[in-house]
Amino acid sequence: MSVVIFDGKSIFGSGPVRVVIEPRGAVLIPRLRLNQPVSGSVLIGPAELVVQIRGRLVASDEATLRGLEQEALATLTNPPTVSRLVEPSGAQHDDMTYVSFERRGWGVAGSARDGLGEVGTIDRGREVSLAFVARFVRVNAL
Repeated sequence: MSVVIFDGKSIFGSGPVRVVIEPRGAVLIPRLRLNQPVSGSVLIGPAELVVQIRGRLVASDEATLRGLEQEALATLTNPPTVSRLVEPSGAQHDDMTYVSFERRGWGVAGSARDGLGEVGTIDRGREVSLAFVARFVRVNAL
């Protein structure tokens, strides 16, 4: 399996993950959105680097799975931590900020089945697992 490291600590356990780099390029704002009644856009600078970690938290039982989820959520600090993100491949991204953790799955908000009151189902079998997407952003300086 694979390990993601942020701020020197392994997060998300060793379940399977996929790393997705969001599109890179420039950020443009249409002039109409700036109340300028002319065609065209205004270039405001380069797009921020955004790295998504899509994966599954995997554990032997639900209590351990909930612990993994709580660890992932505890890493979302306020104010946010700016640190190095290391992908399972060893690729490194400096000055990244962990900005969101989202459960994924077929659950319904407030589902009594999972008891956590959030969207995202816990899959049960020999092991239990929960799909997630976490986003890390290199925030552009002002």
